[in-house]
Amino acid sequence: LVALAVVSRAEPPEAPSFEVGSIKRVPSSDVGIFTNIAGETFTARNITVRQLLLWSHAARYLSSEIVGGPGWIDVDRFAIIAKMGRPDAPVLRMVRSLLIERFNLRMHEEARERPVFHLVLARPDGRLGPGLRPSTIDCQAAARRPPGDGERCGWRSMPGRFVGKGVSIPLLVSQLSYPAQRRIVDKTMLGGQFDIDVTWESDGPGAGAPVGPQFAVDGERVGASLFTALQEQLGLRLEPGKGAVPVLVIDSVDRPTED
Repeated sequence: LVALAVVSRAEPPEAPSFEVGSIKRVPSSDVGIFTNIAGETFTARNITVRQLLLWSHAARYLSSEIVGGPGWIDVDRFAIIAKMGRPDAPVLRMVRSLLIERFNLRMHEEARERPVFHLVLARPDGRLGPGLRPSTIDCQAAARRPPGDGERCGWRSMPGRFVGKGVSIPLLVSQLSYPAQRRIVDKTMLGGQFDIDVTWESDGPGAGAPVGPQFAVDGERVGASLFTALQEQLGLRLEPGKGAVPVLVIDSVDRPTED
């Protein structure tokens, strides 16, 4: 792989940190990870370093786009309880600071040429599928109406389904990369807002699960079903290609001192 560009991902000196943080290594569990923010307390259980990175970067990367580091970042699991200081604290940045301070994490971002999928129109005549229709909702007007008064623009994404009202194709693309387990590049040239409803086979643990490897989907099985769903329901197709993809490179990381 050829690095096309390098960007530092170290947090700036003024990056916010937790006031107090407790980290303990815990036995591996099959119940999945748990993250919660209650008041001024952030809690995570049964979580690995890779999952913390995925969570704290808010889905910027796929699991395969975090490279380097020792094998234990996918094996060792931790319980974390940390005090934020205030309920509206920037918790994602605080978790990134915790990784730097307690795990001695050093990392940088590179743009690398990697396999991607190009999202294109499936039919030569450009006809769209029944689940993809130009939206007739005036999103700005709808936002000014009282709750319950007519349709509103918005979207929901869960394992095996995406539903949107008055949303763009780039938004759909951003939500399909995880089930496809590969970056998707929009090549449809479809502008404007759409009403979208697409479902596909998924082995995910259910709606509301955090993004990341805890989806534990069978990539090949879900991929084939996703490809079919896009063609039949949306009139779109995924084609393999290559493109520059942001990759988070772990330069070094240590097991934390437990407390």
